[in-house]
Amino acid sequence: MAPASIATSQLSYDEALVAFDEGNFEQAESGLTNAISNGGLDADLIADALLKRAIARRELGRLDEALADVEQAAPGAGDLSVVHQIRGDIKLAQNDIAAAREEYTEARKLNPQIPWPAALK
Repeated sequence: MAPASIATSQLSYDEALVAFDEGNFEQAESGLTNAISNGGLDADLIADALLKRAIARRELGRLDEALADVEQAAPGAGDLSVVHQIRGDIKLAQNDIAAAREEYTEARKLNPQIPWPAALK
C-alpha cells in the first residue's frame, strides 16, 4: 500500500469522525465512504468505518445501505455486541420490532451494559 493512500484514507476517516461527532451525517457518510474506498485503512478501521457509516446512513434514512454496511463489517468487528446493537437500531427504524428485539437480546447477552431501547420496552 502506498503511503499516500494510507495518509489519504486516514485523513478522510479522521475528518469523517469529526463530522459524525458533530451530527453532520451527510459529511460523515461521504468521508467514511472515501476512507473505505481509498483502501488505506487496516482491517480494524475498515470495520469501524463501516459501522459508523451504517449509523450515518440510518440517520439519513438509507436503511438498506446501512444494513448492508453492518453485514459487511460483522466478520471483522471486534465487538459483536455493537454489531447487534446497530443492526437492532436499523431494524427499529424499519419498524421490524421482532427483529430489533432479537438483535438487542443478542447484544445484551454479549454486553449487559447495552441499554434496552425505550421503543422495545
